[in-house]
Amino acid sequence: MRRMSRKFNSKARRLAEYRAMIEGMRANVSASTPIVVEGVPTSQAEIVGALQGYVDAEAKLAAVEAMYEEALAAKNAAAGPARAAYVRGKACALQTFGQQASVLATFGLAVPVRKAVTAAVNVAAAAKRKVTHAANAAAKAAALKAAVTTTPRRRPKKRTPR
Repeated sequence: MRRMSRKFNSKARRLAEYRAMIEGMRANVSASTPIVVEGVPTSQAEIVGALQGYVDAEAKLAAVEAMYEEALAAKNAAAGPARAAYVRGKACALQTFGQQASVLATFGLAVPVRKAVTAAVNVAAAAKRKVTHAANAAAKAAALKAAVTTTPRRRPKKRTPR
């Protein structure tokens, strides 16, 4: 049996072939006549049943995929307004019940806690900034030097007075 190329072996083509086979079997093959292919006996009803089962399953799958795509589009459309509403509700709850932990817990929130900045943290941050600044300055200087040394200089043309 010759294998079909992928270009023509699409789902739509397969469904059309199966539907045509079902119609052909119903119209031209007797339901009582046994069909023997390669020594294996079968009936018209078995062939039609198997093909019709696939066609029906494909139709159900298409319906479910369409419902999924519709539900996904609805979810994506609702996501932005829902997030904005949540942010507004959170701001309202924090403004109204700012330090009342038991009330905020009913909203699924906790009392906001600011981290205490110590002198040691400030010193470490300053040291990190200094190292980062030095590294950035060195990288910038190296890039500038590389650009200057690799760019050929053009000599200006001599101008002759007229």
